[in-house]
Amino acid sequence: MKVLNNVLGFATGQIASIAIETGVALGLDPASLVAVLESGSAASFALHSLLHNMIPDPVFTAHAHYDRQGHRAFPTGVPSRRAVAHSVGATGS
Repeated sequence: MKVLNNVLGFATGQIASIAIETGVALGLDPASLVAVLESGSAASFALHSLLHNMIPDPVFTAHAHYDRQGHRAFPTGVPSRRAVAHSVGATGS
């Protein structure tokens, strides 16, 4: 059961990250986007952890744009998580 719980939590976090990146890429106000996601049906432990633990972590933001092989994790034109972190006011580098 623990593995299934972890898979669901990971998937939820990935989808939350993609939703934030997409909103920023579409030109939505990052602070408003985060406020709506955190107060609506998208609110979850995974979203909270992403916004308040992972994105502000400089080690996470320094490496989040790349996959484990060092390739770009997102197509050109999609903002990196570092850019998203900056736009939502996180303190990561």
